[in-house]
Amino acid sequence: MTAEAVALHDAVTALRSGAVGGHAFAHVMLVGHSFGSAEAWLEAAGYHDVDAVLVTGALHAISPDISALQADSYPAVLDPKFAGSGLDDGYLTTQPGTRGSLFYSPPTSDPNAVAADEANKDTVTAPLLAGGASLLALPAAEQPTDHISVPVLVVAGQDDHLFCTGVTVYNCASTASVQRFESRYYPAAAHLKVVVIPDTGHALALATTAPATDAVMIGWSLSVLAP
Repeated sequence: MTAEAVALHDAVTALRSGAVGGHAFAHVMLVGHSFGSAEAWLEAAGYHDVDAVLVTGALHAISPDISALQADSYPAVLDPKFAGSGLDDGYLTTQPGTRGSLFYSPPTSDPNAVAADEANKDTVTAPLLAGGASLLALPAAEQPTDHISVPVLVVAGQDDHLFCTGVTVYNCASTASVQRFESRYYPAAAHLKVVVIPDTGHALALATTAPATDAVMIGWSLSVLAP
């Protein structure tokens, strides 16, 4: 995870310096989802080189339902999609037909989107999963988010099976409840704002509520990065 944060920092540096398209960007914001959100936390906390951080599908408590993800994951080489790939057993993927129950909420799932998700699934490594779990296990004072000094938006799905279902330290049916809990992990300088999207699972961008999620993210981004 640290290596990936370094890579993100290199990308931000390139954007700032004009190395991308010959244009030096005055504003750079990190937007992450799930593990990408954890990478955004690490980069923003370690390098202080961005103007805002937008986090989706990641909170500071793990649902007991995470065991379903563990049970439905297996070595990618056992999967028809990756058979013959030569990947070692440290590369994992979800078992066929499980992504709908893992990452979606029935009221807002489109069968065509779930099917496309299944068809285009990729791999994740065991060390990355372990690194994410270790990061979330740290005390609040040791979390990278405690060192983020720019505005932060956190967007979560109310029915996210990885971070909401079964969690008792907050209630994802209440944005205020999640806001109170997440505020423990960010300094005042982050001006933390939490938004919970109703009836939506972990795959926020693939749910039928995606337009509402997009509107929240775009509106907030314009408000904090206004020229």
